[in-house]
Amino acid sequence: IQGHMDMVCEKDASSNHNFLKDPIKFVVKGEMLYADKTTLGGDDGIAVAYALTVLDSKDIPHPPLEVLITTEEETGMGGAMALTDEHLQGTRLLNIDSEEEGVFLVSCAGGSNINIFFDIKKEAAKGTFLKITVGGLLGGHSGIEINKQRANSIKLLGRILYNIKQN
Repeated sequence: IQGHMDMVCEKDASSNHNFLKDPIKFVVKGEMLYADKTTLGGDDGIAVAYALTVLDSKDIPHPPLEVLITTEEETGMGGAMALTDEHLQGTRLLNIDSEEEGVFLVSCAGGSNINIFFDIKKEAAKGTFLKITVGGLLGGHSGIEINKQRANSIKLLGRILYNIKQN
């Protein structure tokens, strides 16, 4: 059983939250739990909870298990990239990283890393400087909500910069 334990550490501009020191502050609205001006941090915690529950339970039947809890899934798959075939003995892997309880996906969106090294020449900045902020977007998961056609802040900023350069 595999999952990851890292979280997306993002906050509103108005928040002074320090992810390295401060606990997540929760807000309850009706039956929903939200974080106060930060991400909730529950991304794949369900996989860790499932795995530990199965290991701890005397009532859930299961074959011999290995539990793999990786880190850095949100920032480049560092934990998974450090694995070798010597770390695991099993022949099957159940990745529990879905957005819906009880849903297990076959395959994945995939990813790759490339390291590029080159010399840079630093120059003093010239010209006019602006701070451009893109905000007020709905957000969402790029893997499972891509069909909702929501605005992407990186793409919007790219379009803004392209149009500035063209004009």
